[in-house]
Amino acid sequence: MPLNGPITGETSATVGGEQRCQRASRGRGILEDRRRMKKRVMEHEAWMARLLDEARRAAADGEAPVAAMVVRGDTVLGIGRNTKTSERCGFAHAELNALFAAKSRLGRRPAADVVLYTTLEPCAMCLGAAIFGGVGTLVYGAPDPEAGAVAMFSAHPVYGKWMPVVVPGVRRPQCEAMRELPTFTRATTDAPRMVEHRKGGARQ
Repeated sequence: MPLNGPITGETSATVGGEQRCQRASRGRGILEDRRRMKKRVMEHEAWMARLLDEARRAAADGEAPVAAMVVRGDTVLGIGRNTKTSERCGFAHAELNALFAAKSRLGRRPAADVVLYTTLEPCAMCLGAAIFGGVGTLVYGAPDPEAGAVAMFSAHPVYGKWMPVVVPGVRRPQCEAMRELPTFTRATTDAPRMVEHRKGGARQ
């Protein structure tokens, strides 16, 4: 509506009505955004709860209690757990196992709707695999102050541009509790011994 003429009572009322409508529309938009955000948080927590069960099963089998899952929408494309102990393989991490399980359904192009869930912040190897695997969102539970690579990759001049959306701290207390289990500690302390063994040092 042009307002280059005198502002009459009718014009003022119309402008005021439009402003109220705009404010109401913005308010509805904010509420809708909050609903979507709340729904998304609930979805993340539900998937992470499922992963925690998988991590506990891994611990019961003598493995490090770490689990990961690749999800698109409501569909699980692949699920994996840490299998370093049973496979005697230093790179058999949960995230890699989940990505390998999902590879035939991931395709070769980046997919913004693909989410990688993991109970523990991924290391450089696993985060790199997620980036090159086209993962759009990374959701993790507990931070890993020793080997976690999210901050390092985010600050990298190249990898930082390719980073997925990162959602940290989902069910963090429960995920951090996994780090206190004996099998987690054993898997962590075994890692340098495996390297020493390859160099001809201590026995694995």
